[in-house]
Parts: sequence; C-alpha cells; structure tokens
Amino acid sequence: MTVAVSGRTQKSPPVPGAYARALLRRFATTPAERVALLEGTGLDEAALNAGGAEAPADALLAFAANLTRLRGPAWAVEAASAWSAPIQGALDVAIRSAPTADAALAVAAPPATGGSARPT
Repeated sequence: MTVAVSGRTQKSPPVPGAYARALLRRFATTPAERVALLEGTGLDEAALNAGGAEAPADALLAFAANLTRLRGPAWAVEAASAWSAPIQGALDVAIRSAPTADAALAVAAPPATGGSARPT
C-alpha cells in the first residue's frame, strides 16, 4: 500500500486514503481550498490519488478539522454523497449481505484479535 503522507512518521493506524480523496474531490472546488484542506495533515494529494493509498488516522482527523473550519460542521452531512457505497468496496458488500445485524457488526468491527475490516 502507498502511504499518502509526506515529511512525517506515521504514528496512528492507517485508514484508506479513499476517504480523504473523496472529501477533497467533494469539497475542494478551488486550488486554495485544496491547499487549506491539506494544510497540516501531512497528506500528499498525488499519493492520495494512487490506487490503494492509505493515510494515518490522525491525518484524516486533521483533514476533518480543516474541513470544519472551512465549511462548518454540516460538512459531515454533505459528505454522505462522497462516501457512497462504492467507496466501501468489499466491506459494503459483506455488511449488506450479512444475514443478521449481529453478523454485519462482526464484519464491520471484528474482535481485536481478529482481522481488519478496512475498505480499500
């Protein structure tokens, strides 16, 4: 996997870079907004655009803080269109096809000793 950060050591667990990429595409309508959203995150836009990129969770949190400063807290509601089912990949299919809610939760949040359910 490509790590979509530059100039810093990754200290938090990785999350799919697709989340930040989708938000960047949805909310950064100008070059200045792109710069403002990425500021202080350590995220590299070119690396985010690479297939299978991952980003540290703390970088995504910094990105979300920037987004809140730029767009206000309602961005999270507007993000639903950016975080559509296709971005979840196999995880979405597994959750939707689980026979029960318990089984869906087991897929989405496996036990700490189990595997990792992370979208690609």
